[in-house]
Amino acid sequence: MTPVTEFDTRLLAPPLFQFAIVADSHDKLPAAAVDPEFPSRSLQHDRVATLLQLMRHVPADFVVHMGDLVQEYPGTSGFSPAFAAAVEAFHRLPMPVFHVAGNHDVGDKPDRTMPTHPPTPESLAEYHRLCGPSWQRIDRADCRLLLINSQLLDTGMPEETAQRAWLESELAAAAGRRVLLFLHLPLYLGREDEPALGNYDVLGNASRRWLLDLIRKHRVEFVAGAHVHFAFFDLIDRTEYHQLASPCFTRPGFAHLFSSPPPEERGRNDRPKLGFYLARVLANDIRLHFIRTAGATTPRDLAPEGARIVVFPAAAGDRGSSLGVTLREPILREGEVPIAFPSVVRQRVRNDYPLYHLQELGAAHLRVPRHDWDDPAQRRRLAWLAAKGVSLTLFALDGTGGELPVPETPEKLPLGIEWQLPGCVTPPEESYTSWVRSCRERGYGVALAPVVAGKAQAGKQHPRTRVGYSPATVAEINAWLRDQEQTVDRVVIDLGPEASSWETWMRAAAQCQPQDPAWDLKLELASVDDDRNCAQLAEAIVLCLAIPRSRLFVDPLTDHDRTMDAVHGLCDTMHNPRPPFAVYRALNGILFPEALTSRAGRKFDVRRLAVDCFSISVDGVKYALIISDRAAGALPAAWSAEILWDLRRGQSRDWTPDHPVKPPFLITYRET
Repeated sequence: MTPVTEFDTRLLAPPLFQFAIVADSHDKLPAAAVDPEFPSRSLQHDRVATLLQLMRHVPADFVVHMGDLVQEYPGTSGFSPAFAAAVEAFHRLPMPVFHVAGNHDVGDKPDRTMPTHPPTPESLAEYHRLCGPSWQRIDRADCRLLLINSQLLDTGMPEETAQRAWLESELAAAAGRRVLLFLHLPLYLGREDEPALGNYDVLGNASRRWLLDLIRKHRVEFVAGAHVHFAFFDLIDRTEYHQLASPCFTRPGFAHLFSSPPPEERGRNDRPKLGFYLARVLANDIRLHFIRTAGATTPRDLAPEGARIVVFPAAAGDRGSSLGVTLREPILREGEVPIAFPSVVRQRVRNDYPLYHLQELGAAHLRVPRHDWDDPAQRRRLAWLAAKGVSLTLFALDGTGGELPVPETPEKLPLGIEWQLPGCVTPPEESYTSWVRSCRERGYGVALAPVVAGKAQAGKQHPRTRVGYSPATVAEINAWLRDQEQTVDRVVIDLGPEASSWETWMRAAAQCQPQDPAWDLKLELASVDDDRNCAQLAEAIVLCLAIPRSRLFVDPLTDHDRTMDAVHGLCDTMHNPRPPFAVYRALNGILFPEALTSRAGRKFDVRRLAVDCFSISVDGVKYALIISDRAAGALPAAWSAEILWDLRRGQSRDWTPDHPVKPPFLITYRET
């Protein structure tokens, strides 16, 4: 009997409807010999079988398959039996499956440089016989989902003409509905006007322009493509445009985006990037939850017996989270992929994984350098996150404060301005008042942070420069503000590289007065030991909960492995999550869930029971946070454990004392 892997969605608010999305599953019938070109090809069938077992228990109303059901392609001897078997396997799922035609299903786009031929009447007829219409409509709630066959475009086939007329008619008739559009081949990857000839991964320019005009004219809310086996994002005015990852393999060339050695098999087997999606449609948003399958060939590789895969909130939204991230690097980097098969031109692409990771973390607050706002490409991403509920703080190093307010922008965004003071704890009196007034007039929050050089650090030849107040200097800035009868919204607190700073900062917080500024806690991960970083992060999060009005900013988002201070970030240099990423995402989702009837008056009661052991009470729920194995014995005997949250793996299970979970972990308790 196949073991059941369940999904835990208790942290999510009820959607209008939800559906699963699978892109490029590429099933491959088992073969006796290992493929000499890419050995992981022999795993593709088992990866798809595992995917299907998981999807039998995904809480989805239906499935949209984005195309490329099989590794074979039309015209090869093994295509027909492989394709028929793959279709049948998906149609055994307990929910309806709707298909988007891909190039491995019907044929490639018409381009004489492509390695395979375009669709034919025969390939299209076989597809329609097994999968149904290759352009179709799905109506749910107030939404209209439109699935089109991108492989027909620019072919001149009669079916292309019929599909164009159908799409224009459906969009015109959808007035008042929210529209979601799905196609296999990307509209574009880098820029809307990028050349299509010789580029394996984008639509022809004329068809692209036709679709972009329709998207803008009818204010399509959401567009999804596949084909590239990588996650890419862009905005078409206000339309979200996503390229979706595959559960089977990654495309090698796009690994050139990352400052790292190539992943396995020259980039084709980057397993942490493999997975599928749960799309949840809410009244005012569409949220994509990426469910990593990581190349697993059995469900037990993902979730041990008794464990449930938790679907965490996938955006900051209105969850009231106090957790954020500091961006040392830009949220967006662009580059060109070298000319390589199957394209014969360079491809301009973006690294959108930082943006997707911020969404997956549910980071509610961002600290970014002031100059990022001056870059239109960076500003569009930051403004989109702000529209999704993320607060932005722009920081700048300045001796006078005269240049800090940002230019007026048409967007009404939750902006804060952080004045970083070079070499001093208090700002210059002559410019402070005018700076605060200028910020207030624009509706910006204001924060202060000293930049102090010459701080000795263990194991380093040269002293380091620290950004943020220490326990001594936070008392100094508070006294200065009271004496000058000045106000500031927040001050930045540097938690330092110490493994534990709980007692130090709780004493400093106890000395503050109600009128003193709130704290922005700044945690810089300082180790290449992920276990140590997980412990330090977990304690910083509970410290943030314990200090009213505080926020926590964590960095780096990505490893620093070629600087004077090598540290692991929340993600590695291939932009794959490390264990601290999972701990952040899990604690953020559990403590700040979507599924709350009210957020008014939420207050955390945090107590330190022992070293590395904390109790957290909120909304009548009691948790215990265990940061190390030695702390488990400190739990009160009167507590009855109910749920064990495996923070590193993103899973939950009913409590058992002999749990196979590595700290840090969280336990939901009730008092007996």
